[in-house]
Amino acid sequence: MSSNAFARFPSVLRSLIALILLIAGQGVTPSFAAAAEPNSPGQWFISLIATYNQKSFCIPATTRLVDVTEAVAQYTQSHQTSGELTAPIATQILAQLYPCQAPTTAANVGVPKRDQDTAPVGIATIDVMRTLQKTTGHENDDVLEKIRTHANAYPPPVLFGLARVLYRRGDVDEGIFWFNAARLRGNFDAWRSTDIASARATMVALSRQMPIELRKAQFTDLQKLRGIVTKVIAWDETTPRNYDRRWIDFHGVAANKAGPENGKPPASPGTIAPEKWDELAKQVREEYRKDLEVSIAMMSNARK
Repeated sequence: MSSNAFARFPSVLRSLIALILLIAGQGVTPSFAAAAEPNSPGQWFISLIATYNQKSFCIPATTRLVDVTEAVAQYTQSHQTSGELTAPIATQILAQLYPCQAPTTAANVGVPKRDQDTAPVGIATIDVMRTLQKTTGHENDDVLEKIRTHANAYPPPVLFGLARVLYRRGDVDEGIFWFNAARLRGNFDAWRSTDIASARATMVALSRQMPIELRKAQFTDLQKLRGIVTKVIAWDETTPRNYDRRWIDFHGVAANKAGPENGKPPASPGTIAPEKWDELAKQVREEYRKDLEVSIAMMSNARK
């Protein structure tokens, strides 16, 4: 690889390549996780591979680490991917480069029910999230309309992004709708995960990343909020979840870039039995409604 080509890669990838070149002869196996310096860019990347290989992507054991890293670097360059290489993005790139031909036993925990969970969290979804992050007005209305029309195909982080854009450009009520839609869907994904503690922590973190002005604005008119949430609950009840539930697992990895402790990958999170999903969804909707009423009562009392 030439020095000029190397310099064009994002800084985190330059660090990864420099680190992995030191262990270029090693294959992709869990044993290499301890080879990286703790808390280094290479360490979280290697731990991510050790954790999700043969689950979210399938890199042959004979593949050299340097080849994997250079493949990711070349992919980001050819697709003009910029910014920080986060764990969700790295995982999806690896899934594109090293797809699994057949699901592993771990991946079969929680088999998709009917048409649910059929669409993978792909590069297209990542591109949509990046577009939303850069949107300040009406310059990407076509993207926003696509999300609205096909909201069943997008995981909660995209809906959070939609809510943020709408609120910041002045579409307050619709922003509040999609903010609550994202929370409700995310709560369901968290509760059906077998690693519910980490999944719920992810939802708390995502909610807190939203503009505090939006979170406060929804309580300006309590009766209007009740009506909006009623519509959100009806929307959730009638809209399929045709997105990959594993988005919440990837965000959990992103929240801890240092990787698994002691170099040992954690068990891949699964879900409760699929036949329980419908009943769980009803419970989550009812809990969301109850929490709303509690919040409204508290706000009403505080204003007296």
